[in-house]
Amino acid sequence: NLTDKMGAAELDMSQTPRGAKRAREFETQEKADVAARPRQISIVLTGGPCSGKSSIMALIRDRLSKRDMQVVTVPEYATHFFANSDGFQGEWVGTKKEEDLQHVFLNYQIMQENMFRDFAALNSKTSVLLLDRGTLDQKVFTSDVKIWEAALKRNNVTEHQLLERYDMVMHLGTCAKVGDYEWGPGSNNPGRY
Repeated sequence: NLTDKMGAAELDMSQTPRGAKRAREFETQEKADVAARPRQISIVLTGGPCSGKSSIMALIRDRLSKRDMQVVTVPEYATHFFANSDGFQGEWVGTKKEEDLQHVFLNYQIMQENMFRDFAALNSKTSVLLLDRGTLDQKVFTSDVKIWEAALKRNNVTEHQLLERYDMVMHLGTCAKVGDYEWGPGSNNPGRY
């Protein structure tokens, strides 16, 4: 029987004429599938307060939408949590609770970005994901580099891997004067109050 003749060796189908044809057909179909997928571009908007992130995001969204691209905006994660809770608690600074908070933020942002990417892939158009801050932004909001490093470790990711998630990062400089930053109900951004 054939199995006995082959012994423990596996039959490599790519070495047979029929197998080689199937391998080429598979490669051709795989390339066609990849080419048929809509392209996704990820752009992070980052910068300090009053740097214009919300304004430029609206402008980019409007302009790219007019060019028949699907634009998906990914909201800032910290505002989402703080606007729907008691906010950041000062006693967390430098403690295990701050470490836990940074873990939650990083885990949530990675998951949120992945879900928005999956959602965007449902559309046949080229998709541009506009992110109001990215995963690396939270590093500047930690009280100690050890807290940030713990968040990376708990999420099994490196800074390099986080940066590779994006095609472009736009850092916007602020022209705001200290003390003129609008907090509270008078602000034009509801996430600030």
